[in-house]
Amino acid sequence: MRKFSKIVFSRAFILFLLIFLQIAFFVVINYYLSSFYSWFNIVISLLSILVFFIVVNLDVPSSIIVPWLVAIAISPIFGTTLYLLLGRNVTKKMVAKKYQRIVNDVYIDDVDYKTKNEDIKLIENLTSCKAHKNTKVEYLKCGEDFFEKLKSALRKAEKYIFMEYFIIEKGFMWNEILDVLEEKIKQGVKVFLMYDSLACSTKDSLAYFNKLKKMGINVQEFNKFTPFVDAIQNNRDHRKITVVDGKCGFMGGSNLADEYINKKKIYGLWRDSNIYIEGEAVINLIELFINQYNATVGIKESLKVEDYRFESEITDNSSYILPYGTGPYPIYEKRIAESIYLNVIYNAKEYLYITTPYLVVDTYIIDVIISAKRRGVDVKIMLPGIPDKYMVYVLAKSNFKKLIDSGVEVLLYKDGFIHSKSIVSDNVKGIVGTINFDYRSLIHHFECATYMYKAPCIIDMKEDFLNLRKENCIIAGEKEEKLGFFEKLIKNLIKAFMPLF
Repeated sequence: MRKFSKIVFSRAFILFLLIFLQIAFFVVINYYLSSFYSWFNIVISLLSILVFFIVVNLDVPSSIIVPWLVAIAISPIFGTTLYLLLGRNVTKKMVAKKYQRIVNDVYIDDVDYKTKNEDIKLIENLTSCKAHKNTKVEYLKCGEDFFEKLKSALRKAEKYIFMEYFIIEKGFMWNEILDVLEEKIKQGVKVFLMYDSLACSTKDSLAYFNKLKKMGINVQEFNKFTPFVDAIQNNRDHRKITVVDGKCGFMGGSNLADEYINKKKIYGLWRDSNIYIEGEAVINLIELFINQYNATVGIKESLKVEDYRFESEITDNSSYILPYGTGPYPIYEKRIAESIYLNVIYNAKEYLYITTPYLVVDTYIIDVIISAKRRGVDVKIMLPGIPDKYMVYVLAKSNFKKLIDSGVEVLLYKDGFIHSKSIVSDNVKGIVGTINFDYRSLIHHFECATYMYKAPCIIDMKEDFLNLRKENCIIAGEKEEKLGFFEKLIKNLIKAFMPLF
């Protein structure tokens, strides 16, 4: 009852309720007018036709266009109203101009297009982020390892700390980190903290984050969630980044909450992967953080990359490390996350191991994965055995049969929920980050990841995957791929509309 009350009276629930009431109000008004005024039917019919052709000509993936067309065809009043409220890019384009200015100001390194690796060429071209040598990377296979390494790095801070996380929640993990941050502030270290407004709205109150500000932490709320109907509400900051003095940094799937280190078990044993970066490539993390930070503050409060650089003394020319960021259209006009994933899959030669908590993607992405298997690549995909979102898991499960029949090995992490978002291929390529194989990550959210080429830790990633496969997974077969009656119903009803949200 207490948990229920907390949800019902939370800021997120109230805001969602207000948004729902706004949508309902507009729809009811439209239906009322159409019932009593014949001229309104003519107007809404003409408007629906106009919206139909606008949607058809949108410069967006067909997976987004089709749901809008279906909604308009099924109910012109409801579909047209919903599109006018949520589908237009007017607000997004205004935000996009702001972001474009910030991106142009932040990315100060020249891009080297002479790099031979095809993936690196693509990523540098798409993102303006630069691949770096002279960088050491450590693979952190679980949240517990990440937590200990993070605390150790924070304790060594002398000048500044950047932290950007989707979720920050009071508990053992955050309290331990906060103790370190408090001590560092007393020593004169500047602490900058960013959190996503919507993701944290059910976790902690605004009063709590104001309390952090009073402690001396520079706290910024990303994309403040307001009770107004607007598509920009969908663009959440899903990134997870820490930078310490420009010397080292972290990136990966773990948020700052107790389930990520198994102090709180909701879906069995939680597994997540992160990486620790030290050396030249940390500059990319600085740029990514400052890009988001400057988008939330005024020009007078904006940060400059050159003020936070650190000249690394690490000498290591054996590998390339490339942290990069992605974001929603039209703020980021190129489909960065999807293009990079597809390029790695296309170019896999011996093996391709994918770990993702969700598998809700267009059919052609599934087909590209299957094509890799058909050309002789050993393809394995690891997913949770205990899902955190049942309907999303049903959509992932709907892909099992096609994958399994094609020879792709689908693995289910039987101990609980695996939240890692990673790819490892051919002993030379690895990606670790925040980007799920779903529409939210590939289309709607701000995300980040690190591409690694010939880094020693890639072998650690491979070994971790194979160890989990052997000790902690079941291989999905006929039983796991079979959809029940209600699962088929869920799939048929919501699959078409998933790309919109």
